[in-house]
Amino acid sequence: MVIPSTQDPDEIWQYIGLANIIAATGEYSVSNVLGRQLKSGVRRFHPRDILFSKLRPELRKCVLVRDDEEDGYVSSECLVFCTLEDAFNDPLLKDIASKRKSLQQYQVDREYLSFILRSDIVFGQLVSQITGSGRPRVNQSAILGLRIPLRPLSVQLEIVAAYKMAWKHHLECRVRSETALQEGKEALEAAYNHASDKLCPI
Repeated sequence: MVIPSTQDPDEIWQYIGLANIIAATGEYSVSNVLGRQLKSGVRRFHPRDILFSKLRPELRKCVLVRDDEEDGYVSSECLVFCTLEDAFNDPLLKDIASKRKSLQQYQVDREYLSFILRSDIVFGQLVSQITGSGRPRVNQSAILGLRIPLRPLSVQLEIVAAYKMAWKHHLECRVRSETALQEGKEALEAAYNHASDKLCPI
């Protein structure tokens, strides 16, 4: 955890705020922000990390950072996770990971994990632990206490493949929807223009 406004206020920080994470889809964007604009603490993330928002968990704001992404920082409202496999590749986490070699039998695919963290399987475990009305959130201990189904890796990959097919269909539907909305907007504009021509001829 660091506070950019005090650590380096004039530096450009790669930052993912909650507004950069789209609800339920796993999509995100990275902003370039001056340190002085980030007055609260932020957490460091690396490629292939999973970012999970504690705030308004019903929005399912959880993303897998892309492999080609640069290191950056995320809102302190998010927890940063990585798989045990990725922890072995991180000098800061290698010692912790090596002490958990016995857990290697519980392999987890990072895409599977990020998908499950957005699912009803997880939200159903958290819904009774949400506190606050204006800014509802769950605490860290509730998230760390989640029970994640760990089927064999082949089953996890099958679930991920099915999700990717559904995601492709989702994108196709979204494009058609955006096209239809634009056509509808143009139809309304044409009607207003027609009325103007009829009622206020030049």
